Amino acid sequence: MSPPGTEPAGPSGDRVGAWRRPVLAVFGGGLLVAAVVVGGSGGVAALTIGVASATLVAARRGAGRGARSAAALACCYLLGLWTLLAAGVALWPLPLVVAAGLYTLVSRVRALELVTDWFAWGRGGRRGWLQVAAVVPVAASGLLVWFAVLGHGADTQAAYRDLLTDRPVALVVAAGLGFALLNAAAEELVYNGIGQRSLALDLRPATAVLVTAAVFGGSHWYGFPSGWAGVVLAGAYGLLLAAVRQVSGGLLLPWLAHVAADLTIFTILAIAWFA
Repeated sequence: MSPPGTEPAGPSGDRVGAWRRPVLAVFGGGLLVAAVVVGGSGGVAALTIGVASATLVAARRGAGRGARSAAALACCYLLGLWTLLAAGVALWPLPLVVAAGLYTLVSRVRALELVTDWFAWGRGGRRGWLQVAAVVPVAASGLLVWFAVLGHGADTQAAYRDLLTDRPVALVVAAGLGFALLNAAAEELVYNGIGQRSLALDLRPATAVLVTAAVFGGSHWYGFPSGWAGVVLAGAYGLLLAAVRQVSGGLLLPWLAHVAADLTIFTILAIAWFA
């Protein structure tokens, strides 16, 4: 029996930190969004985000493992991004790939007490496959309607267009498939893997799903779709993927659904660029 005032309260521990930990967990998720959206746009922004993230990682009072892990992920993203920028190869999703790799290494440092059990293939199950079967056409329809109504956004991905211009059709198709597979894997590892697992330590499961979706949506400010439309649409889609992650208990099914959406995006872009 615990002495008075020391009983556990909440998913991460003591009563004193019960309200701080969820708040700091959400803040940690916000740091990841900030790192993705503005981390490469200026030294001051990157430095501010980095210092805030490092401070939260080092915190031992009030900050749970979830908040520290999310902040550590933001630090890893910034480090990977600026390394790739220096090398001139910072095309998406390479910063996420490097961030996931760096986090995997950093999380082995036991003194940091970061989340390490974030990867799982999960189980399929009838319910999980039904979710995927429902998510794929909904996402594809949403993207097609958005592009048909607004009719812009292809110009925001000019770097990829320039890489594929005047290439053989077979190479363009292979590049699109490769991008869909890699991008879906990187985003699922970071957001529904490390991110959702970390947030779930300091937040209730449903809240962790909602915050994960918000982080996923916010990180797509410069995505396709971009701007507020991108944030809202990606956030809604992120909510569906995060729910699939919760039901299936792993990353395989959300990754498959994500690949389908990215293939739809590539098809829209290829038609807009080369038709």
